[in-house]
Amino acid sequence: MAPQQPSPHRALTPARRRFLDLLRDVGFGRVHALALVAGDPVLDPLPRVTRTYKFGGDHARAPLPADPALKRAHLDLFRLFDAIGTGTLDELLVAHGLPLHAERTG
Repeated sequence: MAPQQPSPHRALTPARRRFLDLLRDVGFGRVHALALVAGDPVLDPLPRVTRTYKFGGDHARAPLPADPALKRAHLDLFRLFDAIGTGTLDELLVAHGLPLHAERTG
């Protein structure tokens, strides 16, 4: 029997796992001037966040599983982090706790 591979979420660096927690906490909004070092987000200090409030809908959050699966949007974002390496992501739009699109100058 082959050894069990770590799940994609558990295989992430601690900084990337913390960043996913931040995105879920934001829900809807933007993360501004996110510094990256060697492809990992710098979260000390936390980046500036603008939250967007939606009205007229159900905003209850379902409890997260202990080891949530990564979505394609997460994988795309982490590929961008890896491509940038060390630098700054000017703005990241977040919707439903997922990265939607990013802007970077240069």
